[in-house]
Amino acid sequence: MRKLLFFLFMNLSIYAQSDKINYIELIYEHSWQNFATSVRIESSFVNNAEPVKLRACVGEKCRDTLLSRESFDKLYNAVINIEPKKMAEGFEIGGDGAVTTIKFGSLSNNISYSIWGVDKDDAIFTFTDFLKAAQLILEFAKLKIEEIN
Repeated sequence: MRKLLFFLFMNLSIYAQSDKINYIELIYEHSWQNFATSVRIESSFVNNAEPVKLRACVGEKCRDTLLSRESFDKLYNAVINIEPKKMAEGFEIGGDGAVTTIKFGSLSNNISYSIWGVDKDDAIFTFTDFLKAAQLILEFAKLKIEEIN
């Protein structure tokens, strides 16, 4: 029994030291397109691990990049600052068939926000926190909003 408790304690200690969020993903889909655009950013479970992997895919064409830990932390702060209350207050009906999703979490838990398509004319966008996070993800992926829609 002592061995089991020690094993459980060690696993919990290791997990407690690990990142709470180890991936951030942006997905843009449009009903008129045969492909989706996705950017997936993954960090390691171990704190301060470098490098952080970023994979940007537009349709079948994918590109891998490495990010610094500081860049991942900047993205982390952008996605956790998305305010659900503002999202709910700004619901609009979009008719163009596009959906933009930001999803982040760990292996066992995640949070996702999906809204109708984001495009280059969304400077006065009601979901400003969402737009800032999406633009930052695209910036690190070396993509522009115009390129994905």
